[in-house]
Amino acid sequence: MGILALDIDGTLTGDDHALSLVRRNELEWLHAKGWNIIFITGRPFSWAARTLSVLPFPYGFAVQNGALLLQMPERKVLYKRYLDHKALKRALAIRRDCAVYGGYEEGETCYYCPADWTSFQRDYAECRAHLLREEWRPLRTWEELPLIQFPSLKYFAIQEESDRLAALLEREGFHAPPIRDPFETSRRVLQVTDPCVTKGQALHDYKHILGEQLTVAAGDDWNDLSMLEACDHPFVVDTAPDNLKKLFTVVLPQKALLKTIGKTIIL
Repeated sequence: MGILALDIDGTLTGDDHALSLVRRNELEWLHAKGWNIIFITGRPFSWAARTLSVLPFPYGFAVQNGALLLQMPERKVLYKRYLDHKALKRALAIRRDCAVYGGYEEGETCYYCPADWTSFQRDYAECRAHLLREEWRPLRTWEELPLIQFPSLKYFAIQEESDRLAALLEREGFHAPPIRDPFETSRRVLQVTDPCVTKGQALHDYKHILGEQLTVAAGDDWNDLSMLEACDHPFVVDTAPDNLKKLFTVVLPQKALLKTIGKTIIL
């Protein structure tokens, strides 16, 4: 059929961040119809892999907005585009209260300097680490960071603050789309990556690997924009921000998304 690129949170999953039996069956049905499915997510590998582990078929898997692309279930690395210490220094010059996410190869430990965080932010980090089963390791200074390269760093901020911060980071040469925080609805998450790391680039690279094919994509937030723009047939979930929905013709409720794709895209 073609390549089907899917975001996970808000597109395939609800508040429990898990695939329902209905979604699993729909994905199996699409795969059986001949779709090459790739999941392109802002999540780190381990969190996303737990959600997708129930799927019995092979698929592409791009994590941290496309910083790392793998073929599953064999976990074959197809490419990676990571940041380095020079990039971290540029980000810290803008704002210091970030968290550096180690890559799949490093066990995805998350590093931060508690001295740069408010008490509220430190409580948030503790809660997030517990809910996502992430390992957060405190550093006294960023000179202690044991990583040579890493896929992304993150900031957590209220919406107005996140928009300003995203603009500063983009001007500094990063890709930093603000998205809704799945755990704190009044706040936003900025996942900062290499400027070449976007969901759209991940789809382009997967298409290059598999060969020229029709592409379909579905998402629900601003980090999905490049993926939606890069495909032949974009679908937006109706819970997406209003300004994002206005950019696309087809807006669907989550429950109808996969069936609609399977029944309306005919090659």
